[in-house]
Amino acid sequence: SSVTSSNLKNSSLTVTAKKDINILQTEGDMRVGRIESKEGDVTLEAKNGSIVDANGGVDTIDSSAEERIARWKELGMISDADSDDSRTAAAKASKERKLSAIEGRFKQLAATENNGVLTLNASRVEAYKSAAAAYAKDAGMVKAKQEYISAMQAATTDAEKDAARARLQAAKDAYFKGKGFSADEQKAIIDYGDLSVSDNYGWSRNELLYAVQNGIVNSKPGLIDIVNTPNVSGKNIRLLTPNGGIGYNEAEKYIKNEDITKEENMKLLASAKAGDLTWDKDGVTVRRQVPVTLDVAEGGTVQLNGKTNVYVSATADSALNIKGGIDTDGDIRFSAGKGISIADGTMIRGRNLTLMSGAGDIGASNKFLEMMVNGWLMANSGNSIYVHQNGNMPLTLLSAAAGMDAYLRADNGIRMYNGYGMDMGYINAGRTVDLYTKKGDIEGIRILATGAWVNAKAPAGKVSLVNVGGELKLDPNYPTDDEDLVQPVKPAINPNGKK
Repeated sequence: SSVTSSNLKNSSLTVTAKKDINILQTEGDMRVGRIESKEGDVTLEAKNGSIVDANGGVDTIDSSAEERIARWKELGMISDADSDDSRTAAAKASKERKLSAIEGRFKQLAATENNGVLTLNASRVEAYKSAAAAYAKDAGMVKAKQEYISAMQAATTDAEKDAARARLQAAKDAYFKGKGFSADEQKAIIDYGDLSVSDNYGWSRNELLYAVQNGIVNSKPGLIDIVNTPNVSGKNIRLLTPNGGIGYNEAEKYIKNEDITKEENMKLLASAKAGDLTWDKDGVTVRRQVPVTLDVAEGGTVQLNGKTNVYVSATADSALNIKGGIDTDGDIRFSAGKGISIADGTMIRGRNLTLMSGAGDIGASNKFLEMMVNGWLMANSGNSIYVHQNGNMPLTLLSAAAGMDAYLRADNGIRMYNGYGMDMGYINAGRTVDLYTKKGDIEGIRILATGAWVNAKAPAGKVSLVNVGGELKLDPNYPTDDEDLVQPVKPAINPNGKK
């Protein structure tokens, strides 16, 4: 059937049928409410517009959003005690009260008793404050706190959280060794130093930004969109927009750095994906990618042709088995609970590519997901990842998280994405990280030290790996004749793109 739309913002299309559904929209956007074929296929085409979720994404929830909020509260970045309107004022007043209390503690520590009379050593108090300022600015301590943030957000067990706290405490102990302060003095100096540079609850603004950015870029394995009510249900689903997109971008919202910790903004950022955000020195632009949601019957395939972008999220019980390849001018964003794969050996082409496959694989060990993207890749699977970047463009990783194995292949090099505010991504795998490029280098690849085996080979180039949170477990049996196979380094990873 054919539909002509006036493109009203409150319009929507709802269709239910037992067998096949075929709908062509001749003008404007096809705003899909609910289209369901009980036993057949669904083909939707918007000839001169886009196919979009008429519900505005309200039935799609990020599975990690609540956990991110909980983790940020655990880190002390935000507090339930403050309302949205009072948060900034309350944090400032709290900071002043705490600094005053610590200054009182300094005076107690600096006082000496003689015949029952306490004498204040004012120069000792100033020495404490100077020591606190030096501690707060020390590059090694800044790095240790950033590693603590990364480790706490990656932790899945209490033991891992305890280990992160122990490493931070060990760094503090090492910093104060030989400086002549007692344990009580050290604690007061640390408390004063941490609080004096903070804008909120003892965290500096850079540390708050780093924690938010890191939590979004480095998601835990198994991330998906939770789809409550899919827009389209069927056996095989075809969405065709030769002059538009599949899904859409919401209107932009700009959040200033000083407003990051407001409750509404933290909730928005907690549910954001990396592709939704553009950071600059003053804040972040949020432009959420709203997908079309699908329920694909077992064994079914999807064909997705969108000129400007392709955003699709499938239910937790669905797989995205892509037929006919994808070739878009813009970004691609997929989420599916039971895996993402290519049905017929074709290729995914576009700009930035986000893949979230829940409990399923991305690609397969015998059929890698073939792609040719000119932006970055963010891949997340509760199981394993098998991807191959074709052509002359290197594989540029924003991040990769795999519950089991991450096999990353490229024709012409593998590197990390280091854009502003998104330069802390790493590979997190439960069992194996395996990197290979036919030509070019494997350059500066950050890998979270989880105990997974790490293999890396660049026959025509060099390999350099960056270990995050510990030492990497390099596979001694991995075949190589390259003396430069691995050059592990551990530089400071600084927020906001500075090395």
